[in-house]
Amino acid sequence: MRIDKDTLKITGITAATLLAASLLLTWKRKQQDKLASRLLEELQKETNSGSAGLSASEAFDIHYKDKVQKDVGGKIIVLTQEAARRYATEIQDAWGIINDDENKIYAVLRKLKDKVQVSQVSRAYNDLDGNLIDVFYDRLSSSEIKKVLEIVKNKPAYRRP
Repeated sequence: MRIDKDTLKITGITAATLLAASLLLTWKRKQQDKLASRLLEELQKETNSGSAGLSASEAFDIHYKDKVQKDVGGKIIVLTQEAARRYATEIQDAWGIINDDENKIYAVLRKLKDKVQVSQVSRAYNDLDGNLIDVFYDRLSSSEIKKVLEIVKNKPAYRRP
């Protein structure tokens, strides 16, 4: 079987393109892995702070809403499951193949009124695509994680009707 020059060129160009794309994705993943360890340290600082009450990062705990309801012993304002699922889907839709839309994620988090709602969206995301905070570790840079934590940290723990 004889292969002509044009077929050989096309095959070579295709292989080189695939190799370059693979190397780029591998490099990006390694950069994210390096940042993930630093992000974990930063997140642990947030959760282990000596402050009273619940820290911002605990808001991503899927059981946070239940803990607050138990601690408060009364009714609190919560999202419907449908609304939580809709916000979780908005976050999931922000992830791109090569580039993520972090501003879309920030916008969703800004829409949420308190940490209980963040917890509800985290739980809904868990049902869609896995642990939200783990996905943040995988997909966001250190500065982007800090921005997420700043947005959530400034929210009240819960709201009463």
